[in-house]
Amino acid sequence: MVGGNIGGLYPGSDLLRLEVASRLPRDTILMQAPQTVHFTSQSERQKFVQGFAMRPHTRIAVRDRRSAALLSEVAPSVITCPDAVHMLGSIEAPAPSSAVVVLRRADGESRGTLRSGSDWPPDPWDLNASRWWANRAATVPPLRRLFQRRPDAWMSKAERRFQRGVRFLSQGETIVTDRLHAMLIGLQMGRRVIATDNSYGKLSAYAEAWLQPFGDQLELRMTDAV
Repeated sequence: MVGGNIGGLYPGSDLLRLEVASRLPRDTILMQAPQTVHFTSQSERQKFVQGFAMRPHTRIAVRDRRSAALLSEVAPSVITCPDAVHMLGSIEAPAPSSAVVVLRRADGESRGTLRSGSDWPPDPWDLNASRWWANRAATVPPLRRLFQRRPDAWMSKAERRFQRGVRFLSQGETIVTDRLHAMLIGLQMGRRVIATDNSYGKLSAYAEAWLQPFGDQLELRMTDAV
């Protein structure tokens, strides 16, 4: 799993991670893709440390130095690694149709500094239906054969979602956002980006670690509404 789902904000992801670890032998090598780490409580920290981080062959990648500091004393192997979106390189996008587009979080990570705009466009009905049936099939054995999770099928769905996001962001000459991936995609589209933090400082921590090469293309506004 990738993203920022270690620490209690997303219980389903935490539970899945711990369940997978608990079912595998202790000598299994577990590799956690790049994450931003934020613990909502000491109990969530203890669950992650005891159930995952302290396994002898766990390898954890984190996206910033703050996350690395949270885990450095409890995990046997922690590396700092940029988000996979950088592997996309320069992203082609349609010409802008307005001066500014605002993409703001509509979930528990919102800091409330953006007063306008909307979140990522919702999935179309067919992707929603496919996800519902795939999740259902995972818990009902007779249905599993109907939903073989082939890499090419998931890649096609991921590409559709990605291109829909690019089209949304490309509307603006300047992109204003409190989402990490909107910030990164905007920069790689060559647009000016104004970023404001989420609830626990994810964007500023990432920018501090990796985004100096973008210079004036990125403006961080961590306290004032945009």
